[in-house]
Amino acid sequence: MQSKNCEGCMSRTRRKVCGGLLVTLLFCFLAYSCKVESRVVNGHEFVDLGLPSGTKWATMNVGADSIFDYGDYYSWGETSVKEIYSCETSYTYGKCSDFLQQIGMLNEKLSFNTVCDAAGACWGDVWETPTKDDFIELINNTVSEWTVLGGVGGRKFTAPNGNWIFLPAAGRYDESGLYDQGDYGSYWSASSSVEDCYTALCMFFWNDNVQINVQTDRKNGQPIRPVYKKAW
Repeated sequence: MQSKNCEGCMSRTRRKVCGGLLVTLLFCFLAYSCKVESRVVNGHEFVDLGLPSGTKWATMNVGADSIFDYGDYYSWGETSVKEIYSCETSYTYGKCSDFLQQIGMLNEKLSFNTVCDAAGACWGDVWETPTKDDFIELINNTVSEWTVLGGVGGRKFTAPNGNWIFLPAAGRYDESGLYDQGDYGSYWSASSSVEDCYTALCMFFWNDNVQINVQTDRKNGQPIRPVYKKAW
């Protein structure tokens, strides 16, 4: 027969174990909550794809209300939408990279400074339009497939850690209006073409393939998928 002292010790031990478990569970819950909350920056969510650079990709386009929404369309190097996308209405069309550097629009890598980045202008300075190198990293470290989500066609990029982003095939605008919506995706990078003064680089995809560093007229209206490069 156990003594009352032993029974008391066992009771105290059980209470300590249960208390420890409760503390551990509470800590895990708080840690998980903080982690989830930290994935939202300035009201916009990002996904950690485990990329070597640590870059995080937004879950939706600038101006979109969901991951299936096409969002807004911008000419390259501009921060507001417009009704007509043409040579005459484009601020950067025909302006060479060295001139754009002189006026503070491009940095030494020929990519956007904050002043002309629609991602930062609309979502806050911590968000950026991805560069050509960001798109290369995305392609090289994920598996891409054409799929339909929410009734919208596009490409899903899945990382080895299981996380993914979906880029809807939003098409693009030119002088004649919007075309190829639902069939093709053409997403701006922040990188200028070094070959001429009329194009910039984008990622272009359709149901069979993805191409990066495609030269596209700067005047065209295309969507932007922001990236977040701060540590969290």
